[in-house]
Amino acid sequence: NGKLVSAQIDALHVSERTLLDLKTTSAWKVVNKDYDKYEKQMNIQAYLAGLHGYEVEKIQVVVICRDWSKVRSGELNYPNTPIQIVDLDLWSKKEQELYIRERLELHFGEGEKVCTDEDRWMRPESFAVKVKGKKRALRVLPTMKSALLYAADNNLADSKYSIEERPATYTRCESYCAVSKWCSQFNATK
Repeated sequence: NGKLVSAQIDALHVSERTLLDLKTTSAWKVVNKDYDKYEKQMNIQAYLAGLHGYEVEKIQVVVICRDWSKVRSGELNYPNTPIQIVDLDLWSKKEQELYIRERLELHFGEGEKVCTDEDRWMRPESFAVKVKGKKRALRVLPTMKSALLYAADNNLADSKYSIEERPATYTRCESYCAVSKWCSQFNATK
């Protein structure tokens, strides 16, 4: 549809038909198996490689954990080494093409664009239970109800604690989006 889609491929083992991408990230990405964005990116790359005659049968991300700790390496799900090779799901050509078309439509289609909370790097609303006069919270909880229950369960007298409401924040919109000052979605959250 007149749009040029390109990709920067880190490594392609042609004989093994394996596409690799290098990522430096937190060890917690490995612990949480948070690879969704990597999978999407690499399926786009695999599709484009196929258009240029390089068939891809396997996609892997080489994760370099910048905050890896040897002390924690024995813990459940924590990476045992600072470098991990992770196999990702390779979608069918049809799924890859559909995803690319959906993303192009999202960016170049008609109408106002609506970003997801994930796109906006949302940090949800929370409620901080604090001792009056102190800066640090005793506990930060997702709802007012859970904050009140925490205070009651810990026998905090009304006169000795407060609950600070912390509104949701949208880090990408606030600090990284070049058009946020004109965005009705972002400005509605202010």
